[in-house]
Amino acid sequence: MRDPDKQRFLNAVHHIEQTEIPLFEMEADIEVVNRMLGTDYPLATRSYDLPADQLVEWNRRMGSDMVYLSHIWRVGRREHTDDAGRVHYVDGTIKSPADLDGLWFPDLDEKRARLETVLAAVEGTGMGLVVGAQGAAFTSTASIGYSDFCMATMDTPDFVLEVQKRLHDYVMRELLMILEYPVDAVRVGIGSGLVTKSGPMLSPDMMDKFVFRWTAEEARAVKDAGKPLLCHMDGCVESLLPTLLDMGVDVLNPIDPSGGEQDIYAMRDAVHNASFSV
Repeated sequence: MRDPDKQRFLNAVHHIEQTEIPLFEMEADIEVVNRMLGTDYPLATRSYDLPADQLVEWNRRMGSDMVYLSHIWRVGRREHTDDAGRVHYVDGTIKSPADLDGLWFPDLDEKRARLETVLAAVEGTGMGLVVGAQGAAFTSTASIGYSDFCMATMDTPDFVLEVQKRLHDYVMRELLMILEYPVDAVRVGIGSGLVTKSGPMLSPDMMDKFVFRWTAEEARAVKDAGKPLLCHMDGCVESLLPTLLDMGVDVLNPIDPSGGEQDIYAMRDAVHNASFSV
């Protein structure tokens, strides 16, 4: 197995030709992780929640050049744990202004300590660190509920924006804390579940109003800090590429054929200032 080298990843980000491709995995099912490590973590565990030494060792065994660190902000979520111990999203619980008191915010000191512990574990391995930032668009969608979120953007838009503003205030505080540290890249998202295999569920104007207004501020902070910017998105995103590129996105992840709805090779040939991750 080759030695990890974060420079492979950084070369790809900066379009520097090289003989080897970088390997980077954001997450794997915990059953796969357990088999690789010989561990028995509960099925509710996310791979990026592993103890720092185990997170680094799992990535080393995979041959990764980068370690990914993030956390799920479960504010407002109603979830179900099945008999095997897996946790499934059911719906959101923040349905109206009367529910705003149900919003809660992670402890920044705990997140800082976790980041410092993982950075210490990564040091000397040859791997780099990509940190996944939180996002108001995705978090508000999950906290309100996907169907209700889409309806509320039309029926009670001020309510949605108030939820997002409160979440975004925390998002930016956490992001600026992350940027105090020598992380190698930062990942932002545009709202998982809002883009399907046939395209965005919201109109371009509504995507700007309820998604990109928040993501753009995150992007500016990352770029101002001189860090590579990854954007995670699902579904058919071809129509969103101009906006994402204007925000300074360096890596688009993931890019998939979306059932034939988008030509990933034509997209690759048309985009010259960003890298694709599949």
